[in-house]
Amino acid sequence: MQRLTKNMLAKRRRIVLSAPTHKAVAVLKRKLIEADIKDVPCRTIHSVLSLTPKPHADRLVYERERDAEPITADVVVVDECSMVSEDLYRHIKRHLPNAFVLFVGDPAQLPTVGEVESQTFATKNRSHLTTIVRQAAGNPILAAASIIRASQGGSADMSWCAPSALENKYGIFPASRRSAPVDEEGLHVSGV
Repeated sequence: MQRLTKNMLAKRRRIVLSAPTHKAVAVLKRKLIEADIKDVPCRTIHSVLSLTPKPHADRLVYERERDAEPITADVVVVDECSMVSEDLYRHIKRHLPNAFVLFVGDPAQLPTVGEVESQTFATKNRSHLTTIVRQAAGNPILAAASIIRASQGGSADMSWCAPSALENKYGIFPASRRSAPVDEEGLHVSGV
């Protein structure tokens, strides 16, 4: 993200970094500070689009403010796009017709409430990153996450979490003193 932002600034492109939540925006801001990048707006995508929540039946829908100023960004980055709902996606498409919108996210992350997968992952032009950089090599979380990710849509080999696999006291293991909710043959959830 830092390299992209620096590249856009060098090309004198107006770039805005955004995300669906304030917490994710705070992470973006911190990363810009760490990279000594200044004068790049970081806001929620709702703020970028001048959207306000309105109650509708059993959910909130977003409406663009009547006096909203035109969006002049050349590039709008939407981080954590797995949380972009169908309604929000429609607003992005409608109100950013002249901007290059870059959706950044992980399809293995939880989608927005009540939806199976964000439409942001169904865009025509897309790329997939294959290198995991958040966890150090050899970290047991990396191995566990990779197994779980590979098993999406099917059944996972959960033997790495079985009590006998944990005798060396390293890796991922149950936090309680109760017997593990996983047995030697797979996931065992009764009594959990």
